[in-house]
Amino acid sequence: MKDLLKKSPSSAPSNVDSTEPVLHAKILSRLFWPQLQDTTYLIPPAIASLQSRYSTGFESLKASRKLTWLPTLGQTTVELELQDRTIVEEVLPWQATVIYAFNNDSASDPNVEITKSVQELIDTLEMDRSLVISALKFWTHKLVLHETTPGSGIYAVLETLDPSDRARSDAQATAAGAGAEDAPDAGAKDKGITGEHDVYAYE
Repeated sequence: MKDLLKKSPSSAPSNVDSTEPVLHAKILSRLFWPQLQDTTYLIPPAIASLQSRYSTGFESLKASRKLTWLPTLGQTTVELELQDRTIVEEVLPWQATVIYAFNNDSASDPNVEITKSVQELIDTLEMDRSLVISALKFWTHKLVLHETTPGSGIYAVLETLDPSDRARSDAQATAAGAGAEDAPDAGAKDKGITGEHDVYAYE
């Protein structure tokens, strides 16, 4: 699985690589918002870089203020390019972080299967166990991941679907499409572009 967190070329400035993600930050003032208890974890490097650049720009304009990112709040649109299908989903940031851990960056052999155990994800992402397990269940339900052996706690990307899984995937896509058609126009306008990340931060 390659090319996660891709960005739509139409949303990219002419001097920016169209495969880079886009970050939209919503700033919450501590004066008007209660202190939110937020769980921390290691976000994908591409997003961490964007947050760092955003913080630098923000703090250059408001020297007396500093941003504190809230990594479990917000929404991320991911595009997953699998061998027999492409999946686009709007998900929570921690769900995107878990699936990003399965990204295959191997230039020498892109067909190498990437497997991750629950404990490995907890350790490498420094993420709470409940979030890791919830994200794995989410992506398993979406037929993106599968447990290599039932009960093993080891997961891999489901690059191709057998006929029964294909039928389930088609049914999910049909249901999602029906939901989108029933949604009001205002909601449709708010739908994110592939690779866009709506995140929150305190100032």
